[in-house]
Amino acid sequence: MKKEITKEEALEWIAQMHMNKEFCREDIKEDVINYMTPLLGREYEFTKDNVDDLCQIVEKHFEKIER
Repeated sequence: MKKEITKEEALEWIAQMHMNKEFCREDIKEDVINYMTPLLGREYEFTKDNVDDLCQIVEKHFEKIER
């Protein structure tokens, strides 16, 4: 049996999802900046390992949204 939801409940759910995405976006930016800042202050060659690390940061945050 499916529960009927009100228009207000639907709008609240949409607003919450939007906020989660905004928080996720900001968290990703912060984590990438924190990861990259020490590397940019010196002569450092960017490697595939760095790309993998950055991808893990993004994946971690999307997993939080999906829960």
